[in-house]
Amino acid sequence: MSEPIKFIKEITLSHWKDFENSIENELKGMRFIYRGQENFQWKLTTKLDRILQNFPESDHEPLTVMHLRNFQLSIRGRRGPAPIKLEKKDEWWSLGQHYGLATPLLDWTELPFVALFFAFEKKSLNKDISRAVFALDPEVLIMKKAYDQFLIIPDKDVRETEKDNKGSEEDRIGEIVGSMSDENIRLVNQRSVFVRLKKGISLEDLINSYNASEFFEVYNSPVLFKFIIPDKDREKCLKFLDKMNINHLTLYPDLIGASAYCNNFLEFYDVT
Repeated sequence: MSEPIKFIKEITLSHWKDFENSIENELKGMRFIYRGQENFQWKLTTKLDRILQNFPESDHEPLTVMHLRNFQLSIRGRRGPAPIKLEKKDEWWSLGQHYGLATPLLDWTELPFVALFFAFEKKSLNKDISRAVFALDPEVLIMKKAYDQFLIIPDKDVRETEKDNKGSEEDRIGEIVGSMSDENIRLVNQRSVFVRLKKGISLEDLINSYNASEFFEVYNSPVLFKFIIPDKDREKCLKFLDKMNINHLTLYPDLIGASAYCNNFLEFYDVT
């Protein structure tokens, strides 16, 4: 009997310089989306989910509604003159996601080296903890049997009620699309894609919870890759990415990004 397919694969690299060759060899030119995390031990869960775990499950939905409403009220007058009207809840969530709001979204990017930047962006207090870049096959999110577990946004109308969620498969989200918003320039520059997990558990646990013969019957290879990268030569990594025009100036095209870029320049400035 053949070994069962493992749909999550971990690859430990010896150096960040091995990242490019590794993704080429492992992903074989297939279309993936990417997410960088500064700690390889962190699971793929949303910030809002982690906070809500401190409350009874019955309170999760009302607290989420209250949280979004608080955000909408708190940013009044702070979106510049004549801001565009945000019609959908997930437009508000995606805006908040890029400014530190705890949301039910996981942000990914279509660009692997942007994910590498996010993995190494912040200085680690523990040099023994490796970084991580995840690569996810987006097709797994739109499989017929996956509709009730995963939703992909932005710029598709997520069903607002349970009744709507029980609609036909054709009505449900089944593609990844770019943002059409002119306001959230960070989202555009980062080539962001948002993934919503309906259940308050990690993406890894969701994938592992399905019987391979039923849920991933069309797959014979992993759908989620985890590249574990040692935390060394961070400065050289960020300098390399800067030469590719991947830096705070391009990914955070605002005053916050400009300030962070200048801080990094000072941190890495070589007087020798």
